[in-house]
Amino acid sequence: VVLERNNLTLRGAGPDKSILQMASGVSSPVLVLGDAHHQEPQRPIRQVIVEGLGIHGGGHSDSEFRPDLPYLSNSGLIVRRGEQITLRNLELNDCRSACLLTEYHSKDVLMENNHVSGAEWDGISLNRAGPTRIIGNTIENNTAAGITVEFMEGSEIRNNVIANNGSHGLYLADAERNRFEKNMIR
Repeated sequence: VVLERNNLTLRGAGPDKSILQMASGVSSPVLVLGDAHHQEPQRPIRQVIVEGLGIHGGGHSDSEFRPDLPYLSNSGLIVRRGEQITLRNLELNDCRSACLLTEYHSKDVLMENNHVSGAEWDGISLNRAGPTRIIGNTIENNTAAGITVEFMEGSEIRNNVIANNGSHGLYLADAERNRFEKNMIR
């Protein structure tokens, strides 16, 4: 599913009742917010809310990237150049790449009260992230890191449980002026 329009809400009845499920072994993301048709998004996507859903990837596939769009990873939910994005009360699991990925200078993203598990890479991956808030999530049992950051500033990560991830609980590269508070990393 690709959402490209601004000012949208995609709301389910709860992550155990409304589920987006990728077929087993398919090389594709489940949900993309923003321009999925160009390697670098041509415009931002703004003011989108996704809440109350289960998002289940297809598990292992031969490629981490979609073969016909080699820049598009097989993550559960991708935010591509998003602004004012809310991701709340989601259950994301069984993802071929990261379960939640932001890229191309996404900013003002709120990830709140989500359960993220079973990624073949990172639970949450933030690439070139502007202000992002990661609050009250459980991020566990991912093959690589719970949260990976490759450039992030002015963000807040608090009240999360980050547990039993393979390589790191939290991996930071080129991150500054961020606030970390009351996280449990195990």
